[in-house]
Amino acid sequence: MKQYLPNIYCLLFPLLFISNLSFSANRYWVGNGNWTSSSTSNWAASSGGTIGQSVPNTSDDVFFDGNSGTCAIQSNADINHLTLTGGSISFSGSGTYTFRIRGNYSKTSGYTNFDAGNAFSFDVDGNFTHNYYGFTAPAGRTMYVGGNWTRSGGSFSHNNGTVHFDGNDATLNVSSESFFNLILSKNHDQTFSISAGQ
Repeated sequence: MKQYLPNIYCLLFPLLFISNLSFSANRYWVGNGNWTSSSTSNWAASSGGTIGQSVPNTSDDVFFDGNSGTCAIQSNADINHLTLTGGSISFSGSGTYTFRIRGNYSKTSGYTNFDAGNAFSFDVDGNFTHNYYGFTAPAGRTMYVGGNWTRSGGSFSHNNGTVHFDGNDATLNVSSESFFNLILSKNHDQTFSISAGQ
């Protein structure tokens, strides 16, 4: 029997790592409701799909589209990518919350309003791409962007806040933009550039 034990350990050892892995998923907002840390009432695995899926986490991509209604954020959120091609997302509540996107923010349609006085922080680790309607930043707060900033449509309202570029090399791709405060945190070998003709 002893001669088989090493083989058994070889089979079980990788399972210890697999059990700790987190797998990414797509989460679609369906209908109207509140984004909280526990409610699954509006989350589906596909556009317009069956609701009741888990609340998105750090490895999940979140989508708002033509089947999405209004979403009021009432808790912290920490997700992978956020893509908006429809629907409405805004802050609602009296708490102090942070909305973190570890990947990219992209909007080609829909409504976004993160104006929540001094109670809301918005952090995009990757690229910020905004091409439709208005984006209202948190009032008087710092909005962090780690990658490129692109806006070919719509508008950006700085709301007397600060935009802090805190990633590696980044490019500002806009025809015009108005910032209230702008902070660039770059090392000596990192660059921040404005696209040609802008």
